[in-house]
Amino acid sequence: MEEVVGKLNSDYVKVHPHIECKSMEHLTEHVDKVTAADGEGMMIKDPNSKYENKRSDKLLKVKKFEDAEATVYGH
Repeated sequence: MEEVVGKLNSDYVKVHPHIECKSMEHLTEHVDKVTAADGEGMMIKDPNSKYENKRSDKLLKVKKFEDAEATVYGH
């Protein structure tokens, strides 16, 4: 992932070091650090799952706010 994201040279996408989440407090601490650095949140993954190039129940986006996805069909 570091190699792929490094090629993007993006100000918006960064790789957070892989660490094992030990508790909800531990996760909150790291999400707070990411958002304090102007990040949106973090992705957490089931450590026993394989990478999937699609949305999956094995990968969860963690943010400090709620939003929704929508498709606009007309205006």
